[in-house]
Amino acid sequence: MKNNLSPADIRLKPSFAHRFEPHINGFLRHFSLRLTKIKPSNPERPSLQFVKNRLKTKEGLIGVELGVFRGENALDILKTMNIKHLYLIDPWISYDEKDPNMHGVAVLNEALENTKRILRKYKKKITFIKKFSDEALNDIPNDIDFIYIDGNHDYKFVKKDMINYYNKVRIGGIMAGHDLNHLDRHKGVT
Repeated sequence: MKNNLSPADIRLKPSFAHRFEPHINGFLRHFSLRLTKIKPSNPERPSLQFVKNRLKTKEGLIGVELGVFRGENALDILKTMNIKHLYLIDPWISYDEKDPNMHGVAVLNEALENTKRILRKYKKKITFIKKFSDEALNDIPNDIDFIYIDGNHDYKFVKKDMINYYNKVRIGGIMAGHDLNHLDRHKGVT
């Protein structure tokens, strides 16, 4: 899938880059992207820090988070970025076929209630989409400023999310993901 966009940076914690760089760069070339090694200020979410730094002067941001779980990351995005609207996509249900290690019904119900509670202050800026990411594609607008992928971490699902949502991001926008610094534990790309 070639495009006419200039390459974007994907940032990876240096201690992991040497082990995974050839594999990741091969995958990213498919999207005309490149890998950039960084020393993140937030070691748990270096690519989100990159999004914040790149978009810190832009007002009225429209973003998407795939995989919300308890809502802490969405809360951080809403507190620290100039968000006009944030689409939160998560099924909040157990899906054994897609991730046999996922949480049970009680934990997921509690996670959804926690998310609603901690984000209630921002209810006019958010849209909850209680669907799997591949089912929610038509529920968000085109030309979003950023998408943060933190759903199912298996390679085939991360790849599917990247392919499905790639054209939703505006020219100059950012597609980022969680767990780039945990590639030894996750076989996906996020």
